[in-house]
Amino acid sequence: MQPILWILTLGISLNGVTSVTFLKQFNTSFLDFEIVGVPIIFALTIPLFGSFSSRLEFSNSTIYVVHLLSNRKIIYYFMGTDVIFYAIITFVNVLTVAGLSFILTSEGVNVIGLLAVLPLMLLGSLTSYSLGIIINSLFRNLSSPTSYLFSLIQVILILFSGVYYPLSYLPEYLRIIAFISPYSHLIALIRYILLGYNASDLNALWFYTLPYQVQVVLSISYVIVLGVILFILAGKRLVKGQGMVLL
Repeated sequence: MQPILWILTLGISLNGVTSVTFLKQFNTSFLDFEIVGVPIIFALTIPLFGSFSSRLEFSNSTIYVVHLLSNRKIIYYFMGTDVIFYAIITFVNVLTVAGLSFILTSEGVNVIGLLAVLPLMLLGSLTSYSLGIIINSLFRNLSSPTSYLFSLIQVILILFSGVYYPLSYLPEYLRIIAFISPYSHLIALIRYILLGYNASDLNALWFYTLPYQVQVVLSISYVIVLGVILFILAGKRLVKGQGMVLL
């Protein structure tokens, strides 16, 4: 419900004010810009926090479970099934808001585009889920994922993801943060597929350098490499028993 409420309030209220600017610079309306970005960022933060609620400590497990989960392949199997589950949640969110887009705008629903962004949604879920496990293993003394630390991380990821405003509106030194965050690359790539290159703001993300084809390839490569690295590191944290073990 949160993405829908944001779109019905922020999106619609600002659409009339910014429509001329957006149509000229980004070749899309502000409402369409928001409809693509908002549900994605909300859905991508679900695995980040959900990773904390689906865990099992070695110390509270039976000997059989400890032995079972000490196998790295088993750990990655359970992690992988969770990632797929969160990717499905992300896709359901996108489909819901895509239906809303069909009602509120004249763009309709790009079915082929939605299918094309499925791998990116899977990558986003994998990255968020793995990042949540790593953070939790490093800060085991924190009582819950709703602590100030995780709230701060969520705010930073959202603010510098280019969801509520184009990255080109940010000063260059702040776009460095957006460039590091995998979320901004994922949002830009999904907008590129669904709305086109101008609406993706990839050019601002890459500091107005390189041809757009290279920007797309590099952004895809970045989220793939970072996601795989985080996934492997998260699995190692669990195997070593330094963090929480998922089941």
